[in-house]
Amino acid sequence: MRIGVISDTHGVLPEQVKEVLGTCEYIIHAGDVGDPSIIEELDEIAPVFAVRGNVDEWWYKKLPKSVEVTLGGKRIFVIHNKDELIDGFMGADIVIFGHTHRFFEEHASGVIRLNPGSCGKRRSDGGLSCAVLVLDDDGVKIERIDIDRQKTEKDRK
Repeated sequence: MRIGVISDTHGVLPEQVKEVLGTCEYIIHAGDVGDPSIIEELDEIAPVFAVRGNVDEWWYKKLPKSVEVTLGGKRIFVIHNKDELIDGFMGADIVIFGHTHRFFEEHASGVIRLNPGSCGKRRSDGGLSCAVLVLDDDGVKIERIDIDRQKTEKDRK
């Protein structure tokens, strides 16, 4: 099973990201969506599990602050800001978050922590990225996808 993991789109969904997500059975968006049309676009690609981020607070209250889902036998907990983790993530196999705009992957104490980075507007000195979780009989594999900045600039025009 392939699960596309994105965050911090801030109202921009580059074609390269859509192509990656098109290879996935599910999509997880870890907040800072930026525009409701992003969720609509994602829904056309695959079922979406999304949380709201700090930039979404004022316009998209229907997105939950956190979500827990079991996919491929793995319990996945999603929140935008890892500093706001609550007890609900205890027992999760995978914790996904965004907010920092930087890719982060850690495997510790039987839990995978993943920040796919920002794949929309570049807002830090880090590059743009997203991730794909591959869940199969061999366990969990994470594919980091670096987004071509030049192609992304063309998407914004």
